[in-house]
Amino acid sequence: MSTFKSVVTTLGQSRIAAAIAAGTDINITQLAVGDGNGKATTPVATQTKLVKEVYRTQLNSLKCDPTHGNWVIAEAVISASVGGFWMREMGLFSSDGALIAVCNMADTYKPTLAEGSGRTQTLRMVIAVSNTEVISLLIDDSVIMATEQYVNDLLAAHEKSRNHPDGTLTAKGFVQLSSSVSSTSEILAATPKAVKAANDNANTRVPATRKVNNKALSADITLTSADVGAIAPAEFGLGGKAPVLPSTITLLADPSIIGFESTWTVTSGYTDAPAGNTSPTGVLHNIRRAYDAGCSLIQYLYMTGGAVYVRTAAVSSGVITWHGTSLSGDVNGWRTVYDSAQKPTASEVGALPVASAVLGTVNINTFNLAKIGLYVQSTGANATVANGYPPGSQAAGVLEIIPASWTGGVLQRYTVQNTGMVWTRALNASWNGTDGPWRDWVQASTAGSVAANTALGSADLNTVGFGLTAVQAAVYHQTANASATADRHYPEAKAGTLYVTGSAYGGQQMYVTFEGRIYIRGLSSVWNGTDGPWKDWISIYGTNNKPTAADVGAWTAAQSAASEKALSDEIATAFKIRTNLTAADTPNTLRGSGMFGHYGVPGVAAATTDKGYPMNGFVGAIFVTWGPNATQQIAFNSNGRQFTRSMTGAWNGVDGPWSAWNEIYCQANKPSPTEIGALATGDVLVGMPVPWPSDTVPAGFALMVGQTFNKTTYPSLAIAYPSGVIPDMRGQTLKGKPASGRAVLSLEQDGVKSHNHTATASNTDLGRKTTSAFDYGRKGTSGFDYGTKGSDGQGAHQHQMGVAGANNRFGAIGVAKDYGFSGSNNANQTEMPVTSVDGNHGHNTYIGAHDHYVDIGAHDHYIDMGAHGHTITVNAAGNTENTVKNVAFNYLVRLA
Repeated sequence: MSTFKSVVTTLGQSRIAAAIAAGTDINITQLAVGDGNGKATTPVATQTKLVKEVYRTQLNSLKCDPTHGNWVIAEAVISASVGGFWMREMGLFSSDGALIAVCNMADTYKPTLAEGSGRTQTLRMVIAVSNTEVISLLIDDSVIMATEQYVNDLLAAHEKSRNHPDGTLTAKGFVQLSSSVSSTSEILAATPKAVKAANDNANTRVPATRKVNNKALSADITLTSADVGAIAPAEFGLGGKAPVLPSTITLLADPSIIGFESTWTVTSGYTDAPAGNTSPTGVLHNIRRAYDAGCSLIQYLYMTGGAVYVRTAAVSSGVITWHGTSLSGDVNGWRTVYDSAQKPTASEVGALPVASAVLGTVNINTFNLAKIGLYVQSTGANATVANGYPPGSQAAGVLEIIPASWTGGVLQRYTVQNTGMVWTRALNASWNGTDGPWRDWVQASTAGSVAANTALGSADLNTVGFGLTAVQAAVYHQTANASATADRHYPEAKAGTLYVTGSAYGGQQMYVTFEGRIYIRGLSSVWNGTDGPWKDWISIYGTNNKPTAADVGAWTAAQSAASEKALSDEIATAFKIRTNLTAADTPNTLRGSGMFGHYGVPGVAAATTDKGYPMNGFVGAIFVTWGPNATQQIAFNSNGRQFTRSMTGAWNGVDGPWSAWNEIYCQANKPSPTEIGALATGDVLVGMPVPWPSDTVPAGFALMVGQTFNKTTYPSLAIAYPSGVIPDMRGQTLKGKPASGRAVLSLEQDGVKSHNHTATASNTDLGRKTTSAFDYGRKGTSGFDYGTKGSDGQGAHQHQMGVAGANNRFGAIGVAKDYGFSGSNNANQTEMPVTSVDGNHGHNTYIGAHDHYVDIGAHDHYIDMGAHGHTITVNAAGNTENTVKNVAFNYLVRLA
């Protein structure tokens, strides 16, 4: 095994795999060396840095090995001025500082010039990669240091190379010799042989006596129009320069012009000039045909700026009829002559105009009839769905806006630049004035009726679909297994081809792996516009994808063979009624298919646990059957108890090994509380206070209310309460017995731990307090004239008096008397004489206007407070007893 090696790190492997999948490069730019922290190192893939890095530099070169296709050679140079360290390890780093590969090397010391020895150190590191195309082999020329080997290699390659620049008409270079005398090449050099042949040919072709138009060829010849049989300008009627058209002429078709062929200089306005050029400046050329019929008149107008116009007409009896006025749109029949300097507009030739500026981030949903033309989107990042672009394009391309149906409607067509994919859409109603309404984009076909084969890359297959309004057919491909992941919803982690076609709810997908396995799925409801919803993938069975036995509910070959063997074994070793066991027998020897069956144990005294039975005195039957390690035993005792055990390993040749017997519990054989880790309902609970959340007492229990009980009837309870009295637990809580001072079952009344309260009020002599002195002076009441006041009339009264009678001259006042008057009717009359009513009178009092005055005067007020104390009363607070938060339960005790 090699002592020194290089390893591509885990991170490097990941970067390379990602670069292969994405079609990008890894840029390795640096090489670092380390001293291994003073000892030799062994490179491992999990490294993210050198053990101890001492120096890092830019790579001098990075190239593929010419003899090993998957080797990449990295070279760096450490100058003589750098050193003072040992080198035991090297690492290659990417431009962002990630360790791509690491290796160890023989211990090498790099000295510095200051140590008295210096050298330029060239380091090379070789790594093996699966695909060298993802390693960027471009190195910054500014950091390259030519090594001697590097220079020698270049010189050797240069010496063998024929790849030198050729000489041209404008630059020096190597040329190839040629003796051809008929070649028109401008990159071949003539040999003396070719020069001689050309010279000999020239001498034989033009004799010295040869003449042209009777003029010797010994000098330059000037030919006249007569020499070539032409008409001189003067003879043509034009003279030298074209004369200026008189200013009195306002028509380019003036009769003085059109009667013959002539040329004029035009400089002013003309009513029949081309539309938009009423004041042309240039040259007018008039051509007159000898006949009036047909195209008898032609006029050319050459504008100073280079524009050229032409018109033709028929002339009959002096009347001019211009041709093509309806076609040209010019009532005077002028038509523009197009050339390289005078190009037609897009509208003039029925073409789409090309926008001069790129689209940028503008939303193309807003492009209507006002935007007819061709547009360029130069940045794929701007071609987003939010900006109106097709969801499957997302790349730079060309947008065409074409007139279409609906009011104000257009058709949009987007062509992706690098793939040629074409998408189209149109309005689905009249233009709304701002941004639509648009139908869904539909990918157009580039071959037959199927859309162009598109690379899936890292796309999620759930996003590759369409709705019912955009049904189409499309083909996509995935070239990397690593990109066909479950999280991207591939049915299998294999590269392959995706077919998307129309179906229920919109689209349907079929994925064919490169190994030929086929999967199909469709939408479970109407396409949501982004990612489905999709049903599960269904695998299509074929010769290379056969269903498993489980898929079709069948046995595998191994299972079938095992079943046949088991059946054969079962027949050979059928479960049988075996001979009863004797006192000398032990169940420990009953194992294997040859002994499967029923063994009776008819009450032999030797059936003990020492002999391997589940209990002493076992009577019943033992069944031997399949189980762990080929054998299991089930024992049934005559009293209903059941036991089971199995072998715990390979047969030891004598009696096992067996597990312990496990008893099977049933209704007739229940486990004890101890066996299941429970409390028994017997003596354990007798005497224990049990909180009970009901006033209904369950059977076998009594409330703890201070009652007596019969100790003979409940002896266990008497042990807990020897006095024969159950404690009264109503309103009580339980408390652990203190270390001293309390007996079990002793009662402690409620109370509060003794404590003190203090309250004082300080004595304060407030002294005498003086109010402010103030002289209120004399205060007067308001003056008022009360006038004369009179009293009411009062005082009228009578006086009774006595009258003399016969028997009593004067009677008492108010007492009836018989006065002895004569007469039958007047005898003994009772009379009470009174005085007249007089004395009623009133009084008048004159009060008059007057004032009242009150003298208050200056004075003080004093309050004597004096020294005194205050009594403070602390009021009682709290419940009638000391409590904590609680829930009321009844306490029960078990009776036993």
